[in-house]
Amino acid sequence: MSVKISIITPVLNGADYINFCLRNVATQGYPDIEHIVVDGGSTDGTLEYIQRFAERHSHVRLLSRPGLGQSAAMNLGISMATGDVLGILNDDDYYGLGVLKRVSELFKHLPNPSFVAADCNIWLKGGVLLRVDRPTRLGITDLLQGPQVYPFPCNPSSYFYHRSLHEFIGLYDETDDYTMDVEFIFRAARAAHCVYVEETWGNFRFFPGTKTYEDIQQHRCGIRVAEKIHKHERILPWHLRTVTVIKRFMLRVQRIARRFMHHYLGVAWLPPFVKGVQLPRCVRRRVRQFSIARGLVVPSSPMQIQTNPSMQRWHESRMSVQGVREAAEIPEHVLSASMPGKPSICLIALYIGQWPQWMSFFYETCRYNPTIHWLLVGSEPLPSGAPWNIQYLSLDLPAFNRLASERLGLQVEVHPQFLRKFCDFKCTYGRLFEECLSPYTFWGHCDLDVVFGDIRYFLTREILDKYDVISSYGLRLNGPFTIYRKTPELLRFYEKNDMHAVVFSDTWKPYSFDEYYLTQTVQELAARGELRLRLDDTFQRHDRHGGLHYWYEGNLLDACSRKPALLFHFAQWKKQWTNQAFSFDALGPKAFVILREGLFQFQRDWSDSLKDDYNKALINMRLGYMPH
Repeated sequence: MSVKISIITPVLNGADYINFCLRNVATQGYPDIEHIVVDGGSTDGTLEYIQRFAERHSHVRLLSRPGLGQSAAMNLGISMATGDVLGILNDDDYYGLGVLKRVSELFKHLPNPSFVAADCNIWLKGGVLLRVDRPTRLGITDLLQGPQVYPFPCNPSSYFYHRSLHEFIGLYDETDDYTMDVEFIFRAARAAHCVYVEETWGNFRFFPGTKTYEDIQQHRCGIRVAEKIHKHERILPWHLRTVTVIKRFMLRVQRIARRFMHHYLGVAWLPPFVKGVQLPRCVRRRVRQFSIARGLVVPSSPMQIQTNPSMQRWHESRMSVQGVREAAEIPEHVLSASMPGKPSICLIALYIGQWPQWMSFFYETCRYNPTIHWLLVGSEPLPSGAPWNIQYLSLDLPAFNRLASERLGLQVEVHPQFLRKFCDFKCTYGRLFEECLSPYTFWGHCDLDVVFGDIRYFLTREILDKYDVISSYGLRLNGPFTIYRKTPELLRFYEKNDMHAVVFSDTWKPYSFDEYYLTQTVQELAARGELRLRLDDTFQRHDRHGGLHYWYEGNLLDACSRKPALLFHFAQWKKQWTNQAFSFDALGPKAFVILREGLFQFQRDWSDSLKDDYNKALINMRLGYMPH
């Protein structure tokens, strides 16, 4: 006996995708289905097309309800459904081949009610696969750990469930048209028999203009999900709430164990973030000396260097390197002559005018990334205190215009009153400063209004070998941090965009060419197999996200989630800091907090509390205590 499956599709002005959606269901090859399409008042021809399609396909039922929201439309379709199993398919999503037949086979042997989820492909424009969502843990205590720990089904095209499940948990929340599926999944996890199938069922188009895309762009999606998690955690029975807390505690214990193994024993494959686990001082000293003597840990003080003469010579050779090198023009192999060895990555930042007042903090975050090198290009002398892995190149605005005109083959005249125009030229840094990049495998651009965490924790050797372009933003190339493999093609890849001549010749208008225009270009190149692209939104935190963030001995983390980050971008907060001066005391604790009011280094008596108890520091901050 076959299982009847009902597919519900809410749609509003979906003329671009509704044709593909209807044909995708019709060509599944499974006979016992009904496809209920609920139109909310489309005005772009969607309704007429569905009517014509329904006349030729008896399994399609059209319900037209102008003004109906998405959640209400889904509930209307569910109330009209006659199938034993339900699936929700948005008009811009689609199933893989043979999915409905596979679903029918599974539900024949499952208890009622059951909820079955599988993998989902997330696609960008140009046929670029962003990632595969794998919701392997569907228990309520696992889901409440958050999607960063245990991902839950990100799109309804990847899960199906018994229609009777709604009799136990109710319908979708009609007051919420954004995270109603998250709410439903949390309720289903408590009431249904949940099963994960290691197969790919759904396909989710994550395109500009779609509701989910715009919600994430405006940084609202994460807030809504966090509110749902907090709501359901509060209403859990005491025993499930206890299990949730215990699991969260055990995850933190595992993270602390990994920190200890990496920091004190030098095991390179473990995550190297937050090196603040406190053991007795005598034990810490012995473990540290053992690691240095075997070359497992880079020494950071003369006392530790004395245990190993070879490591002492290594340290002295690097400390003798001149940290700042001024030049009137680009010298040949400037970096290879001043930086021993052959590092992998060089980040370039260009700044015309007085350097920002937080440069001492920027220096400190660079100092704790010794295998990453920076080339700072500016018109003013670099402030003192730069670490050895920062090089300086003197270049004023007229010199830049001459250099860019010569290298790009265009007439470049950036106006001095429109210096934001320099952002359009970030993608050309590899070409403009090519002589400086000879020792490197990757080059990239970054901003100065950032705090860097442990870059090598995120950019592992495996990732660098696998990808040619890596951005710290999940939707596009990112001005604050994007790196490119140093190949002749990627040094001039901007030429593949037809707008480059118009953008570079304009004297004042910023086009955001390095982000929006070139994203489409690299996605097209990736779709053709000409490069390997990674857009990763787990790398970066932004001041629009809010919250408290700490930097401690090279590690950047969110004070609430304890998650590490590659960088924090304070693009908006810095506008309030115009009349403030920030200074990082080199003799003080290697720790500071990032607030809306500025960057504040902790006092000496705060270092232990920061390392031992983040919550104590957080509570004091909210009570009004301002660090040093």
